[in-house]
Amino acid sequence: MNSVQLHLILTHFPIVGFIASFALLLYALWRGSREIRTVALAGIALSGLIILPVLASGNAAEEFVERLPGIAESLVEQHEAAADTAGALALLAGAAALVTLVVQRWAPRFASAGLAVVALLVVVATAGVGWTAHLGGQIRHPEVAVAWNERTLPAGDGAAALLGTRDRTPAGMALGSSEQGRRGKHDDEEQDDD
Repeated sequence: MNSVQLHLILTHFPIVGFIASFALLLYALWRGSREIRTVALAGIALSGLIILPVLASGNAAEEFVERLPGIAESLVEQHEAAADTAGALALLAGAAALVTLVVQRWAPRFASAGLAVVALLVVVATAGVGWTAHLGGQIRHPEVAVAWNERTLPAGDGAAALLGTRDRTPAGMALGSSEQGRRGKHDDEEQDDD
């Protein structure tokens, strides 16, 4: 397994961990369960901590990916900048969860304030990590950019403008450019006959 594969695997853990732990935290607060709240805070702390290997593997993956043909360096730089910010937010959320775990044990009257801070940080960190993942997806998956940008393009052939094809099916998007050209020309001829 190389650094790119490791990075692609690890990137999912903070997002899923934050979302699941946040949902569990809300459930714990609704039920008034200190035990479930403790598990949720531990999950948030772990999700924040796992960002460290995500960032480390991302730096290693960057060296590999930048050597590949057809990679836009600007996309890699945007992803890296977003990762730095999201990583800091994730670490902060994880640290706040750890502090809140200690506070709820030794100074329970301050636990509510800690939970509010953790909840806010988890929402912000999850949004940041999710946005970073979106930017990372654009590096090797043009369909991510098409789906995201299509809403700002003229109606009709938004995907065609970005992909150079009129065939907006997943199969058409996967075709090579020469096949797209032949297929697009053939489609035009059929439409003229109607």
